Amino acid sequence: MKNTTKSIDGEIISFQTKRMGATVRRLPYKAGDGSVRWTKKFYFAKMVNGELARFPLPSLPAEANRIADLIAAFLEDPTNTIDDAKRKFNPRALLRPSNFSTIGELFEFHAEHEQVLEIGGTTAKSYRRCLLLILREVDAWHNGTKIENWSGHRFLDKAMAPWLGLSLTVVTAKLGLDYKRFMLPDDLEDEEEEITRKISCDTNLRSAHALFSREAMKLYQGSHTLALPDVSGFMGVGLFNAKKYFVLPDISAIRNIFTAAPRLKADDLNAYRAFLVCVQAGLRKSEAANFRLEWLKEEDSPAIQIHADGKFKPKHGHGRKVLLDPWVAEEIRSLAPATKYFLDGTDTERTANVFERLNAWLRTCGVEAVKPTHELRKLWFSQKVKRESLLAASQQGGHRDPKVTSSFYANSQMPDNVLPFWQEPTLAALAKTGLKIA
Repeated sequence: MKNTTKSIDGEIISFQTKRMGATVRRLPYKAGDGSVRWTKKFYFAKMVNGELARFPLPSLPAEANRIADLIAAFLEDPTNTIDDAKRKFNPRALLRPSNFSTIGELFEFHAEHEQVLEIGGTTAKSYRRCLLLILREVDAWHNGTKIENWSGHRFLDKAMAPWLGLSLTVVTAKLGLDYKRFMLPDDLEDEEEEITRKISCDTNLRSAHALFSREAMKLYQGSHTLALPDVSGFMGVGLFNAKKYFVLPDISAIRNIFTAAPRLKADDLNAYRAFLVCVQAGLRKSEAANFRLEWLKEEDSPAIQIHADGKFKPKHGHGRKVLLDPWVAEEIRSLAPATKYFLDGTDTERTANVFERLNAWLRTCGVEAVKPTHELRKLWFSQKVKRESLLAASQQGGHRDPKVTSSFYANSQMPDNVLPFWQEPTLAALAKTGLKIA
């Protein structure tokens, strides 16, 4: 190295390589306090036939000197072009469909300026990780696949390289909106899982947005090494603003449901069948619509074995076993029609009409939720946690993650004075609680 220049702190900020005389420098930027600082990496700029290219170099001066000499020597050959040099020494730049910077270049700049942005290293890494996650999830969703698990990946740098090489032009409104669509698929029946997924979506979008905060954009725009496209569309994608707020129906509504249940049984047997398997077995709407008597098994205790059967595919792709109180199994058998399914009638009746009537009936009982039928499943979860355990409720209820059950039901357990409605037939429970048929 020759003609070395240092900062007031004694840090090398520029020099010329000894062999080729190439000028290598760290690039200046203004810190939050107004002072001038320099990037960790060195850069070598070279113009060939009016085309300027800036090559990123290592942060160690000796290594930066070596690589800069190699690039300068390569470009001395008139048969080598700027693109040839990029391909050899900065292949990431060739992955851009435009002159805009890549995801990796943004990440490198962001990592170098964490102190200027006044964010901790762990927080900054989470911002970058969340943008990568969104890109990978959306790509997998479009391709009908699942993203590769990078936890403990032996060749993580190789796995990340294609993503870091993407142009920042991929950061669009469509990316954000597609991620929200991916996080809320059409077949999402459980309110608990819906809220959990909305919260996760908000967290990841908020972190990715933080990469393009007002202060960050000021810094990027003053950079000599970054060229950003318009990311306002991505930044304009709103959050769900979901919160994990969850309560059981009011105790008076629970009593109203069971005092009115005998009348529902007399007036609309099919709606009562749906009510029975939702509130006493915790079945989802689609599971109730497809439930057939052959799913009911007599083992150590009665159980419903939910599994793939014909056109029906269980949630999350796997079945589960729901343990029943003997009286529930007996009532299910006594009410089963002489048809394939437990709910009688056409496909439209089983999958839609019966639940419209059940929802209307639940509203007359004081259930004010958006999805009244799902409130029955909530009640089942709550009594199952109280009578057995959180793990039993999670396994039998079919939550993908026991943490979901714990988050929603650990502090929302069923009051003791309505537990009899799950422990014995409704008429006996009404007598025990002193309530009369409505």
